[in-house]
Amino acid sequence: MPLAIHLLAHLVDTEGCSMVLSRWKTEKTSLLSEGSDRKSNLDLSISLSLSSPRITSMPHSQDLLSLLSILPNGLSDVELRQTNFPIQDILGCKTALLRTALAYTDDHQRLKVLVPIREYMQNVLPAAAQMIRPLFKYFQELLAATSAELCRQAPL
Repeated sequence: MPLAIHLLAHLVDTEGCSMVLSRWKTEKTSLLSEGSDRKSNLDLSISLSLSSPRITSMPHSQDLLSLLSILPNGLSDVELRQTNFPIQDILGCKTALLRTALAYTDDHQRLKVLVPIREYMQNVLPAAAQMIRPLFKYFQELLAATSAELCRQAPL
């Protein structure tokens, strides 16, 4: 599972091999076995990444990841700042997610999450209502502003 290996490689890079192996053994799964199914190793890799010191030092990074898991097109830095999420140091949380390979930026500089991580987050740590409300409000305001602009440009 290339994603599981990619996630573990990022963990080893920051935490060191012995720490990651120790945490892996604690979870009672072998990297080389397929576990109960192929997905179990990926889920464990994601779980280890979420409990890494880099993520736990930025507690709201899991909230941001949960929010990103419901947004297939991700968020831009402008949207991260203007949406008024109840997240302290949202750009620091973004950096933590990028450094642990739990998120990435696409060619348009939008912060996104790969489908397997999105599915994991939706099942294990879904976005809380207090995270979704500011996003919903932001998009409503954006739609209202766009509608008003369109009406000014093309009066009936």
